[in-house]
Amino acid sequence: MKKGILLVITLYELLIVSNFVVNGRPSENDALNKFMLQKHNELRSNLTKCNVRGQPPPVEMPMLRYDQELADLAQQWVDQCKDGHWIPATSSWGDNVGQNWAGGPNFQVAFDLWFAEYKLYNYDRNSCSGTCGHYTQMVWSSTRAIGCAIRNCAGVQNFPYGNSITCNYGPAGNLLGRKPYEKADKEQCSSALKLDNHTSWIWLMFFICWSTTRFSLI
Repeated sequence: MKKGILLVITLYELLIVSNFVVNGRPSENDALNKFMLQKHNELRSNLTKCNVRGQPPPVEMPMLRYDQELADLAQQWVDQCKDGHWIPATSSWGDNVGQNWAGGPNFQVAFDLWFAEYKLYNYDRNSCSGTCGHYTQMVWSSTRAIGCAIRNCAGVQNFPYGNSITCNYGPAGNLLGRKPYEKADKEQCSSALKLDNHTSWIWLMFFICWSTTRFSLI
């Protein structure tokens, strides 16, 4: 009997903790913002390394920093459990805020869906064969800051997966008629590949020489 009561109490405590983490005020160190900041900067870094298939490298792609005000604005929106986008003008950013929103099972899935839009974006034509505005906002070179929030909206209409997930960006990207970044020289990727290949050959020759010397002494 005591075990049953203990199990119920433990589950209840877990639900309280989970609700606090999901519905509390966002911070730089919460799981959502740590993940989003890391993944956005990995993506932006991969672009400069020519590791995003079909997308050219940028001349400049600064890493993003966390912004508490952007995160708080995101929390104001997700707390309403409404789908779509909303940017209040009553902030130090004014109306210069970009926003990505998703209703999904978790924020990892939301990020993957946003990132996957790179497959639909044609840089040279600056056009999409579908929805790709989430991706272009993620890699907008003049954007410097990000703040995200999540809310459990289980049981609310239009939220079959339970969560409302929003990331705000400042300054905003997706400006009409502009590309997300300036494309770097075409040789950058081939030069990087040559450097990687050259480095690999150096390590290979070192290993061969080391192995030959080692086994000749045995």
